[in-house]
Amino acid sequence: MNAHRTLLSVGVVAVAAGLALTLAPGLVTVDIVTALTVLVWVGALGGAALSVYGRFDASDAVESALPRAAERPDYGVPGDDLTVTVASFGAGERDAAARDRVRKRVRETVVATLERFEGLAPAEAERRVECGDWTDDERAASLFSDDGGPPDRDGVETGFADRFERAVDALASLAPLAGVGSERNDPAPKTGTNPPATPRLARGESRLERTGRWRGVAGLALAATAAGVLLGRPVAVLAGLAGVGFAAHGRAWTAPDPALAVERTVSETDPAPGERVRVTLTVTNESGRLLPDLRLCDDVPAGLEVVRGTPRHTTALRPGKRARIAYECEAVRGRHAFDSLTVAVRDLSAASVRWRRLPTDEAVVTCRPRYDDLAPELGDLATRLAGRQDVAATGDGVAFHSVREYRRGDPVASVDWNRLAKGGGLATRRFDQPRTVRVVLVVDARRAAYATADAGGHNSTATASTGTADHRRPAVDASVYAAGALAGGLLDAGSHVGLAALSSRECWLPPAAAVTHRRRIRDRLTTDPAFGWLPPADDGADSDPFPALFARLPSDAQVVFCSPFVDDAPVDLARQLLARGHDVHVASPDVTATGAPARRLAALERRLRLDAVRRAGATVDEWRPAADPSVGAASADARVPERGSRIMAADGGDDA
Repeated sequence: MNAHRTLLSVGVVAVAAGLALTLAPGLVTVDIVTALTVLVWVGALGGAALSVYGRFDASDAVESALPRAAERPDYGVPGDDLTVTVASFGAGERDAAARDRVRKRVRETVVATLERFEGLAPAEAERRVECGDWTDDERAASLFSDDGGPPDRDGVETGFADRFERAVDALASLAPLAGVGSERNDPAPKTGTNPPATPRLARGESRLERTGRWRGVAGLALAATAAGVLLGRPVAVLAGLAGVGFAAHGRAWTAPDPALAVERTVSETDPAPGERVRVTLTVTNESGRLLPDLRLCDDVPAGLEVVRGTPRHTTALRPGKRARIAYECEAVRGRHAFDSLTVAVRDLSAASVRWRRLPTDEAVVTCRPRYDDLAPELGDLATRLAGRQDVAATGDGVAFHSVREYRRGDPVASVDWNRLAKGGGLATRRFDQPRTVRVVLVVDARRAAYATADAGGHNSTATASTGTADHRRPAVDASVYAAGALAGGLLDAGSHVGLAALSSRECWLPPAAAVTHRRRIRDRLTTDPAFGWLPPADDGADSDPFPALFARLPSDAQVVFCSPFVDDAPVDLARQLLARGHDVHVASPDVTATGAPARRLAALERRLRLDAVRRAGATVDEWRPAADPSVGAASADARVPERGSRIMAADGGDDA
């Protein structure tokens, strides 16, 4: 941009000098005139070339941004970020540090795999990795060598991506990913970068942008003027002023600020999952002036897919005239509010575009699934958790349990007077008292949990022509369905059930029972922002959800943790819960894939994390989420036997 302005300025100065020489040919000598004429040509034609190039190279913000307004968020597949990172490595110091981080991650996975599947001690596993004899593939073993691989002529490490892939292949031979996700035929992740999108406006915000439409005309005007100077034709020089007029027109007028009235109707406000909802908008021009280039795009709420028609429309609208948009969405779990419309208006010369996110009357579509029918394979988990459990306590109880030393404050009725009479000293009798089981369902709704295994069809509007929706679901959605199904089973069996979100967006319901509490849990799972289709904006250290959860969790509560385990944070939480004396059960939707090397690495890392929490004492159930939740939130192809369970069996109970 700076070079363009510099050369354009030189061209303008040269043209001005050439114009003066043309109108006053005897002002200087012939040699100087020739030299200045060449300078005019170089400056003017260079400025023209850059101007025309800038015109055709400029992106059309209207075309690139409007389609993005109707897309589902781009949930990533675990491991794809690593694929992009490895593919983008260069020769800089920053890239060298990134390569070291990747190398360390793979090394830790190799050591953990040798410990788990080869039965090696940690020191022996480290030794084998250090020596390179953990695999027969020398190329794979060289990923962890001191020299970092063969250097090129500049001393920069080369072949890192190939050695990384070979190392992951060698890992797969040590721990084949049998069972969950092993037969998936996943497409390769995209390693390119998407074009930058126009920043999303806040509701009611307006912004004016220049399109650079007439930038090329200014360059052509300079070229015409230079030709006139070279030929000594004043008329040709003056003709170039016409181009200047076009360029001035593009600067003098800007896109109008539209005054639009919007009416919106939806065919169904409480649809069932999978049901189609027709959305109709009527837009009226109330600005009192012509809108020559008006582009509209309804702000479709995140999570909804347009399956018929399109939320976009382009038209010219005279004062008082109307435009109509109609399209159909497929309903999914959640509360979806239609409350704004993105508008782009260009002036008659198309030199500027005015963006505006127009507030509209809110139309709410709430889709409330019947969670109880959607996770049959997890139903037995509810029976293992439900009912009552016997605890030893002082005072009245059902049956005698034991005797302990008397403590100040113990009820007088609990003192064992017979023992005191026999000279045994003061003692307190303890009885088995039934206590209703309290279970808290914790749903992992952190940003990392918004991952999917179904990345086919990148947010394409082709669904409008095929009539089928893109059923890409994040792991959070699968966890919500599992939590909803378990809540219904536990409440039916007499347990008190609570709900919590592991997220920077807080959600907490203390354990309770009764019909009203059942409705409250279902409503939170459906409409609470913590379980929405957009991930939280920040999961940094300042928004650590662990302390808030520990402060609210009852000391005797059993915990069902619904998480995809795509990073190490769920392992830390499970261990801390177990250390605090809570019984922990993990319900984990598997959203890993096995197509690319980095995806296979992520799948193996998840397997090791789940194995770690099993060894710590938790029980684990995992499943592959269905593409369409209406066919069930779980499948029986990946059930994992429970080990180390401390969960009490059901023996009935009463609702509170």
